[in-house]
Amino acid sequence: MSNVKDARCAVWYWHYHSLRVSLSNSEVDAAQDAVEIEEEGYGAVDGVQFSDGRVFKANEWTMYNELKAERSKEITAQVMAEIAAEAKNPPPAPKTVKSPFDNSVATLHGDYPEWVGK
Repeated sequence: MSNVKDARCAVWYWHYHSLRVSLSNSEVDAAQDAVEIEEEGYGAVDGVQFSDGRVFKANEWTMYNELKAERSKEITAQVMAEIAAEAKNPPPAPKTVKSPFDNSVATLHGDYPEWVGK
């Protein structure tokens, strides 16, 4: 945010046992910041305070909860697409190989050159 005097919203969140505040110019920006704070694992959102005196705990903050649910749906769709893509192109089957040093056995997962374990 360029000028703290223009702030209209303060997102309160916990970061490693310390209470922090992130300022925003609008509720939309504040809600997006709050979702990112939690999604990135940077902190746990406690709530929002508005310049007009309104205060909402995170579970009561409508815009934040709507954006959080929307983002959750997007992430779920991405994960499902990745699962579908992997199902079309499954990884190579694991193979059992012997160590060239003492004939110990290892199971390799993934794509390895044919010469590994021969």
